[in-house]
Amino acid sequence: MFTIPNHSITKAHHEMSKRGVRIRFITDITKENLIFCKDLMDFGEVRHLGNIKGNFGILDGIYYQAGAKSRTSSPPPLLIFSTMKAIVEQQQYFFEMLWKQSIPIKRRIGEIEEGLKREYIETLQEPREILDLASRLISFASEEILL
Repeated sequence: MFTIPNHSITKAHHEMSKRGVRIRFITDITKENLIFCKDLMDFGEVRHLGNIKGNFGILDGIYYQAGAKSRTSSPPPLLIFSTMKAIVEQQQYFFEMLWKQSIPIKRRIGEIEEGLKREYIETLQEPREILDLASRLISFASEEILL
């Protein structure tokens, strides 16, 4: 919906970008939608977060908009709008939290087009998971030592 040529939303995003408005998108960048995500780069910053559904945005810290995605390549059937300060601030905080967890589009493009492996750090908090991982690592190390 954001990159349909001559669509009113696409035109509005281009105009906002020209006026200096910072536009940011977080989406699930896949091989199938990569071309559209590259189009988004014409007027905004794009980041990848796997398995994210729908979309939402904050405009100038005073306006919140969200839409649920029900079908591929179609506008959402329902949009939610709010100018309530508490809602806007809450959603802004949520967006910033997701933004910090997402990866820049250029890195994701490298993963898709060049087959690069994703680097990640995972925090284990469950004692059972930690013990299982330690056991597997010791097993792998033992195999390496025997070789």
